[in-house]
Amino acid sequence: MKKYVSLCVVTVILLLTAAVTPNAVSSFLPRVELTGLQPSHYQSAVTAGGVVEEIAQEQVELSFPVVPDKVYKSVGDTVEQGEVLAQVDAAATQAALLNLGDGELSKQVLASLSGEEAQKMPEQIVATADGVITAMNLSEGTLCEESSAATISRSDELQAKVTVNESSISGVQEGQKVTLSGSGFPKTYTGTVTKVYPTARQQLSGTVKETVVDVLVAIDSPDEQIKPGFTVQASIKTGEERLINLLPYDAIEQDEEQNEYVYIYENGQAVRQNVTTGLETAQGVEIIAGIGPEDKIISQASALSGDRCYVRVTG
Repeated sequence: MKKYVSLCVVTVILLLTAAVTPNAVSSFLPRVELTGLQPSHYQSAVTAGGVVEEIAQEQVELSFPVVPDKVYKSVGDTVEQGEVLAQVDAAATQAALLNLGDGELSKQVLASLSGEEAQKMPEQIVATADGVITAMNLSEGTLCEESSAATISRSDELQAKVTVNESSISGVQEGQKVTLSGSGFPKTYTGTVTKVYPTARQQLSGTVKETVVDVLVAIDSPDEQIKPGFTVQASIKTGEERLINLLPYDAIEQDEEQNEYVYIYENGQAVRQNVTTGLETAQGVEIIAGIGPEDKIISQASALSGDRCYVRVTG
């Protein structure tokens, strides 16, 4: 009877040990998560920085200096062709010109006040085009000696002038599509390369000079949110869009012979598999060969001890 009881106890212990041992062993195995190839659309691009500017500008020219009596418009105002910008004070203009002194400019101006030239003094300064005033040189009661009274720009026709490093310019061509972003406007704009300058120039970048080429990009459908003078970042699309397969960076390791490899999960083991990689993107590394879409890849290769080690999948 005692032998029977002892045999039962031993049997129970063995059964409990057999039941508990796999769980105990499993708790010591490396815990891993699985991933796989992620299809992603990719298009090669060149990045460049620059400034927004007007495509079309019209100068309101002056035949000789004038003193405005009233100035009706200022920078930022929208005007139409023929609209009055300022009223000229003829008497104040002549008095100001007579007080210029005996210099060469004074002699030329005084000569212009006699005869037929005197008839050319305008009574008003008018806009010569539709657009937005981006520069105004007229001030009430002050002689304007500039050849241009104002600059009128068309705000519906803007472009970005960006600089491309000499190492990247070979891929940039007219007609390529561009994406534009910037801190001064909340949304992204699209555009098209309209000109690649034929010569390069030196530009100071921090304390180092670099060789760059200027590129003009016409902006599609600009609105009031994007303004001349804003800085922009341009992404110039230099290649056709294609589909690539990506893996996370942490899933790929490299051995002493520079072979790149991953671990495939098979029947509880991590099995090493060499791979061929391609592009490196913000989302991951392109896998060209070595694994397929059906393979389950361990997401952190550096956490494993080696080929065919046992692992425990979590998640």
